[in-house]
Amino acid sequence: MLVVILPAGAGTPPSGARTSSPWIEGHVTLMLSAARNWKVAEQLFIASQTGVRIQPVWKIGFVQLRFLAKLDVEWVYHKLEDGEFFFPAENHCSIETQWEWLLGWQVNPLLAVGVETAPLKNMLLKRGELQTVAQWWDPVTSSQQLGWHYRYRWDGGSLGWQGGVKFRQIRAHKHTKLTDNRKTRDRVERWYTEYGVQTTLESQMKLNGGQWRLQLQGNWRANLHAGEQWRCLFKSLLQWRFWKFLGLRLTVQMEYEPRVLKKVQYKVETQLGVLW
Repeated sequence: MLVVILPAGAGTPPSGARTSSPWIEGHVTLMLSAARNWKVAEQLFIASQTGVRIQPVWKIGFVQLRFLAKLDVEWVYHKLEDGEFFFPAENHCSIETQWEWLLGWQVNPLLAVGVETAPLKNMLLKRGELQTVAQWWDPVTSSQQLGWHYRYRWDGGSLGWQGGVKFRQIRAHKHTKLTDNRKTRDRVERWYTEYGVQTTLESQMKLNGGQWRLQLQGNWRANLHAGEQWRCLFKSLLQWRFWKFLGLRLTVQMEYEPRVLKKVQYKVETQLGVLW
């Protein structure tokens, strides 16, 4: 999934990179989360999350090249009557390359390609037992996007808007929850393709001595092989760094995918920790 990052941290760009923005950011936080999705029933749990984003930018003539590498590792703690559990849950790593043509327009054309998978085993706790739902390169998601990018800056803040048409391909071997079609009981699909539209709006600013960041993202996607298989997704992130490297993060994610679950899936996270 493509996310525009307008970083709030500090960093030094690599040799040869031409960029006016810091190129690395991250967080280590303790999180209280409430969720209901295809992996878990409705529940409240405690987790720790570590994330790093590296995003150098090069400018070659009228083409701006942006490289995005993201890693998010989450460990969940559950205490039940039959024992305590501490396991890796929502873990993702992705690499994406974006080409933006700086043609002097208010909105610039953009082309992006990327790949995403799980760096560790993603597990869920179901009926008191741990089950693996994803691991390295199973499944793996590749994506391509053609769209636009707009950015506006002012003293103490910036605003970015990105969107377009996006194609995704999901390949799986053993963990086929996201690829299999339940209607075809005689076979298991290990390949899933979809197209859709995506838009992302993000802003950061300094206000009352703190640094704020707001990110909104919306998606609508349909299967290339069966038009009745579709899903919509909305994500929002509000981040407030109130003292040096300390800050708060509030994340809300809502998704409806009737092929997987006939209910609205959601996840709400409140995080406190170190941001840079």
